[in-house]
Amino acid sequence: AGNDTLVGGAGNDTLDGGAGDDVLQPGTGRDLVTGGDGRDTVSYADAGSSVTVMLWGKTTGGAALGDTLSGIEGVIGSDYKASSPAPPGMTGSSEASATIP
Repeated sequence: AGNDTLVGGAGNDTLDGGAGDDVLQPGTGRDLVTGGDGRDTVSYADAGSSVTVMLWGKTTGGAALGDTLSGIEGVIGSDYKASSPAPPGMTGSSEASATIP
């Protein structure tokens, strides 16, 4: 545990950050991404297409299609147009429901 960066591959991966402030980078498969304790960020910065990220379940679009996220507090989008809709009743900073350029 600690402040880790975990990178998935081309297959279906399980990325578990555990304790600490982690950056989790899913690959191109249908990945299970769990943040754990601390402030955890999922990153699609290296994705080759846009992403649609749902912070409360399965992601639905682009390079993030089929990924399941849990315990994630932050999102880094790709270089393509992406969005991160907030779940009903979510409160927090403006980034919680902002479009990610």
